[in-house]
Amino acid sequence: MRWRAIGTDGDLVEEEFRFGVGYALTAAAASSIGPSTAWLSAALRWVLFAGFAIAFGGLIAEKFTSSARAENPRLPALRSWIAGGLLAALAGAAGLAVQVVADAGRVSALWRNGSGLVVSAEAATLLAAIVLVGIRRRPWALLPLLVVFGAEGVALARSCRGRIMGCGTDRGAPGCRGDLGRGARGDHAGGACVAA
Repeated sequence: MRWRAIGTDGDLVEEEFRFGVGYALTAAAASSIGPSTAWLSAALRWVLFAGFAIAFGGLIAEKFTSSARAENPRLPALRSWIAGGLLAALAGAAGLAVQVVADAGRVSALWRNGSGLVVSAEAATLLAAIVLVGIRRRPWALLPLLVVFGAEGVALARSCRGRIMGCGTDRGAPGCRGDLGRGARGDHAGGACVAA
């Protein structure tokens, strides 16, 4: 049997297991099927996070380089990667949104469940940051990026309820090995939460 679910942090969790009625499975057959990784979800998250890091770092670095250029106008202007980072992050968020809709089978999943809300908030705030960069209000673009950072924090906290800093303090509770946190076993594509 193969099952798939979207975790509370938006990552796709899937697992495969075998069972039989009326006969016993051999250990080799049972252990040959292991957890799979949701590679598309992981890749889209990496694109989102890489774009976020480039944009956020670029906005901070731009503050330092602009003050240095103000003191010494002969310094060459540096090419900014901020817009490219924001577009990459938005592409990652849009891909995750499409994945949430495809897995749920309805568009309303973007505003009716936790992972859809997180992805929607990320996409909207990344779009706001792109607009602010486009109208030359670059320092203000940091605010929407902080919302993206906060949305990811909320998603991680929801996936590991009752844990301190993400994982593993309440050993008696169902394992937070995956995104479901209710005793179901699955791999977290981001690797942030593995129970002891």
